Amino acid sequence: MSTEASISELATDNEQLERTAAMLRERLNRTLERLDHKWSARPPEASIPSLEAEHEELERTASILRDTLTSTLQQLERRWKNMFNVEQQIRNHPLPFILAGSATLLTFAGCVRLAVAAAHRRNSLSSRLRKNFDRLQHRLASI
Repeated sequence: MSTEASISELATDNEQLERTAAMLRERLNRTLERLDHKWSARPPEASIPSLEAEHEELERTASILRDTLTSTLQQLERRWKNMFNVEQQIRNHPLPFILAGSATLLTFAGCVRLAVAAAHRRNSLSSRLRKNFDRLQHRLASI
């Protein structure tokens, strides 16, 4: 799997987690609004035990939603950090890094080989003879 594909996959997962977090925030807000509305909208003659039971149920629901939202946000943060952790990316996806390193080394070796070949061509016997012959022709032409 290439690094670009894993980054794309992580970005898609992060978007999905962000949507989930937004949905959970909205559910938590609606639950808390219902709790506030029900608590304040009760007539004074309503029984206290039933109100307390309903209040506790809503608090439990809100607590569950808070825990789920916290867990989702922690997972989102962890994935975001892992996406830019080069050491972990190398450990999880070594092939692209091996290929990039090999390509770099081969390019460097090819450049060195070309430089050495050019130096050999400049210093070869035929090259030196040709250069000296050209100098001699130039001197003879100027006489």
